[in-house]
Amino acid sequence: MLQFSDDPSVVRDGFAAFEVSSYGGSNHLDMADIDRDDASYDLVIANHVLEHVADDHRALGELARVSGPDGVVFLSVPDLLRVEETVEYGAPRADKHGHYRLYGPDIAARWKRAVPDWQAVGIVAQDPVTGAEDRATLLSRSGARLGALRDLLSAAGYRPFDAMA
Repeated sequence: MLQFSDDPSVVRDGFAAFEVSSYGGSNHLDMADIDRDDASYDLVIANHVLEHVADDHRALGELARVSGPDGVVFLSVPDLLRVEETVEYGAPRADKHGHYRLYGPDIAARWKRAVPDWQAVGIVAQDPVTGAEDRATLLSRSGARLGALRDLLSAAGYRPFDAMA
């Protein structure tokens, strides 16, 4: 498992191997050029990180590459439904915590452009850091893997939805 940003969103005990990339830390990985082999991870988590990456299209491709054909990428971005379409700032904005963009619902089209064979399951949950309602997406090329995750989420009381619709 690879997690970008050392946040408390994942309990680490259930993984045989758990790697964290912390920006500016000794294990910082460039999300747009991940220095790892293809299909290195079963799960990659980027919780509130993608908006900090200059080339999100390239980063999405890299996340798909290192997660492999059966891997899953967990993505969340802040304020997903605040705007009708993604707003590009052109550079990281200090007044926006270093964000390059504010994503809108058209993020699904961006995922499809970056990784055309990705399928997606969305969930609405509470952010463990802020306590605010947050949307997250599980992306994979494996429909079977996403189906199993959808079933687990439903059994846990979540209402998963097709995030590509």
